Amino acid sequence: MNKSKGIPGRNGQDSNNIEINSAKLAILAGAVTTFGDILGTIADALALEEGLQAEAEQTEYQKMQDEKIASMQKQIDELTLQIKNLAKK
Repeated sequence: MNKSKGIPGRNGQDSNNIEINSAKLAILAGAVTTFGDILGTIADALALEEGLQAEAEQTEYQKMQDEKIASMQKQIDELTLQIKNLAKK
């Protein structure tokens, strides 16, 4: 006699249903994991793009600062020359 609870003779069928449900759950878990990996990759790409943009902005800012310093140095040199010329007179 079958000692399991439920309908006699259906133990094999219940086992198959459990295996099928388990396989479906595994597929669903894989899909969720894959979706999570895709989101992670997108987030990484966005972070990289943001970093590159920040670096480009920093480079542009540094270039502007260098130009301002060069202009100020030129003005200082011109004023120094004028002072020297005035001192000679």
